[in-house]
Amino acid sequence: MTAVQQRLFSDIAAAKTALDVTGFGHIDVADYLEREWPLYAPFADKDFVREIRAATTEIGKHQEAGPARTAAFANFHRRYWELYVGVGLIRRGLSLVPFASRASEGPDHIVTLGSKRVCIECICVGPGTSADRVPSYDDAKGDAVSVPDNELSLRLLAGIHEKTANQLPRWLKSGCVSTSDSVVIAINDRLADYAKTDYEPPRIARVLLGLGHLQVQWRTASEEPSQLFIESQSTRLKKSGSQVAANRFEDSSLAQVSAVLYNCIDAWNRAPMDACDFCLVSNPFAQSPTPVGWFPRSQEWYRDRSTTPERIAMRSHQMPL
Repeated sequence: MTAVQQRLFSDIAAAKTALDVTGFGHIDVADYLEREWPLYAPFADKDFVREIRAATTEIGKHQEAGPARTAAFANFHRRYWELYVGVGLIRRGLSLVPFASRASEGPDHIVTLGSKRVCIECICVGPGTSADRVPSYDDAKGDAVSVPDNELSLRLLAGIHEKTANQLPRWLKSGCVSTSDSVVIAINDRLADYAKTDYEPPRIARVLLGLGHLQVQWRTASEEPSQLFIESQSTRLKKSGSQVAANRFEDSSLAQVSAVLYNCIDAWNRAPMDACDFCLVSNPFAQSPTPVGWFPRSQEWYRDRSTTPERIAMRSHQMPL
């Protein structure tokens, strides 16, 4: 993109109609994106406008539920997530490198922190297509069902693996990312149903820190709880019987990743601009760690090894005064 495009949508009225998926007209997705576009435009890649316009057109064209509409929403959401992360970085006062000033290949966003670079790659994971796919709400047929926590966990792990096993080695080889850069994966799983059914510590922290579910030990004599703790769970089980590591931030096996940033928002369900809506999990074994508090207005989950026994803790990072 050689010059900043003045408008994101060539026909704002048509975009508003297409993106009014609620039918009530009170979710101003198109207006919101148009307002944010001047801020984000210098940092968007050359295909951003074309692809988000095409996805919007497809959403408007396919009004009935089906594969075409699902694909259109997925394409739109992936581009929206890039914008949401980029705008979030800018509004937090971070120095984002304009697209024209960086290599066209490489991560979606690059932040400079003094002499340090933080490379941020965005990914959206959907429900998947294998035997381990996340079931849809429709599959429940109105019945109460258990949250598919294992399936959602596997999708998050698959997204992280896709970026670290496939893209990151190519970038390191080409030189657009160096071993001195901090690498952050910004992951969103809103395309999978049940993504919002979470609790603390959040699922993304559990699959990186080797954590399972909350457990309660109960005294039968007094009928009172004696201990509350989180079980250890270092793997997630696939239906094939194979195990997937769910503790990659507990050793140096994923040292090339400095942190994972998570949010399950979408364009129709987004947080206020000043919300503390991102979850951050930093890798204590990273070869190039991110500074503590580098991403304001986030909740950072980590294993506190200064206590006996160790505990899972959260610290909230606010905007500097």
